[in-house]
Amino acid sequence: MADILPGLKLPKPRPEIQEEIDAGKFYFAGLEYHKKLDQAKLEGRAEGQLQGQLQGRLEEARANLMRLATKKFGPPTSECNAIIQNASDLDKLQTLIDRVLDARSWDELFRQ
Repeated sequence: MADILPGLKLPKPRPEIQEEIDAGKFYFAGLEYHKKLDQAKLEGRAEGQLQGQLQGRLEEARANLMRLATKKFGPPTSECNAIIQNASDLDKLQTLIDRVLDARSWDELFRQ
């Protein structure tokens, strides 16, 4: 606009209306700006990061349980291995890791 009217100085917009101005720029450029969509993307990204962190912690707990229990009890049966690899509750895995100290066998480890 300054090119159309040389010498015209426009005031800076107030911060509270800057978002609306930016949305208008996107709209007139042929792109629709959706604040809600952007927020949803951010929330989805954050949720994905949390899921990734949880998966990493689950994998680490499974590996620790397998390593400690195998060292103490010997190789696991295929059933014990399946229980550990399919475990999706981090608290239960951590409880099993703690129980390795007191259990005397794989069977005793999984006994309630």
